Amino acid sequence: MAAVATSTSRLRSRPAGASDLSAADAAKAADAAKAADAAKAAAAAKAAEAAKAADAAKPAAKTDAAKGGATASAAAKPAAAAPAAPAAPVAPAAVAPVAAVPAPAAPVPVVRPSPIMIAATAAAPVAPVLGQQIQAPSTKDMAEVAATLARLPDAASVQRAASQTLPSNVGAGAIRGSMASVNRVIATRVETGRAGGAGVGSGVSSGEAGGDRRVWLMPFESRTNQGDRNGESGFSASTWGMATGAEMDLGSGRIGLSYAYASTKANGNTALTGTGSRSRLESNMVALYGSVPLGELSLAWQADVGRNGNRLSREMRFGGLNRTASSRYHTWDAHLGTSASFTLPLSEVMSLVPSLQIDYTRLQSPSYTESGAGDLNLSVQGKSSEALLLGTGARLNYVLTPSSQISGHLGVSYDVINGRDELVATYAGAPGQAFTTPGPTHSPWLLKAGVSYGFKLPKMTDIALRYDAEGRSGFINQSASVKARWRF
Repeated sequence: MAAVATSTSRLRSRPAGASDLSAADAAKAADAAKAADAAKAAAAAKAAEAAKAADAAKPAAKTDAAKGGATASAAAKPAAAAPAAPAAPVAPAAVAPVAAVPAPAAPVPVVRPSPIMIAATAAAPVAPVLGQQIQAPSTKDMAEVAATLARLPDAASVQRAASQTLPSNVGAGAIRGSMASVNRVIATRVETGRAGGAGVGSGVSSGEAGGDRRVWLMPFESRTNQGDRNGESGFSASTWGMATGAEMDLGSGRIGLSYAYASTKANGNTALTGTGSRSRLESNMVALYGSVPLGELSLAWQADVGRNGNRLSREMRFGGLNRTASSRYHTWDAHLGTSASFTLPLSEVMSLVPSLQIDYTRLQSPSYTESGAGDLNLSVQGKSSEALLLGTGARLNYVLTPSSQISGHLGVSYDVINGRDELVATYAGAPGQAFTTPGPTHSPWLLKAGVSYGFKLPKMTDIALRYDAEGRSGFINQSASVKARWRF
């Protein structure tokens, strides 16, 4: 526009004769000004387009600068960033087909133990073995047993079921009861021979002088009861038998030989396990006995050995599982005993016979294996058990008539060994996983008592009726016998 103004002032100062030239020049100047303005506008438009292109090329940089909080750039308002172009969709990768894998064989089912099961089996001697079988059964049958235990409703039921799978001590207890009965039979034979003495005079025993050889026969019956103690089941047993023997007087004493047979039926208590175990025993025993006078003392002795056939069965009934395990085996027993006594006259018809005794017994049981209960059958290791009794007692004799006499006795013994009859066993379905079950605990003190009545018949025959009992905590054995003796 300044150029246009300058040209206009020059035209005004020219003379009048130059008017055509000045008009042409003015038109050219106006066209030039318009061209200059157009060029400036085009340049400005190009600059604006270049700025927009630069902003579109760096949107991320401008955004970061605006967010950074720099003092210089924060004062200027950044241009709006152009929207980013949408990303091209990515084609999914092709998946190679997987080869089919054959299904594995069905595994043995695993039962996860509940806290109730763990707490219940922990109270049983077999807990470690059953715990392993519950978590990882070794056989299909043991898996069935584990599943059956898992179905039981409470801890008490699991504990009762576990107790049913344990070996039974009924047989050993019944044998001891039978041994006690038979040994008393022999012991009474020796006692009768020395029951007489000073002051008795015409009692039954004094009548033995009529012959130096005798034979005798004694039927007997006994009852044995062992109570439940400390979680171990007891039993009840009944025994009947017959003993016979022959004896003779020697110059310095007396000696005799006897044989006894006994049949015993024993049943395990069911209060703890819910099911029973049964034992059938047939016992045969041979004994040698005698007595020797030692001044005012009398020394009696007895040695015997026996063989017992045992048929044992135990039942398992829990959670729908019903099985019976059976076994048959033989045991041996031996006994050696001696006593020293003397007769103390109290009156013409009464005498007291105090005594000291010592008795040793040993029971030897073999290994045996059950049948009939699948993988719950037990293999039981052989064992031996012993007892050593030190005792004292006294017998009171009273002569009723010249041909009859009554006697009563009391005694106490102490078992020095006092073992528990532990059993070591393994399940057929878990070989190598042995467990131990202890027998019932009992007091080492044993009390004894008894009463007898004897009378003589014509023709050198004697008859005696006798009742005896012995017991300790939770255990009692009672026996009754009738003895007939002939002298010749």
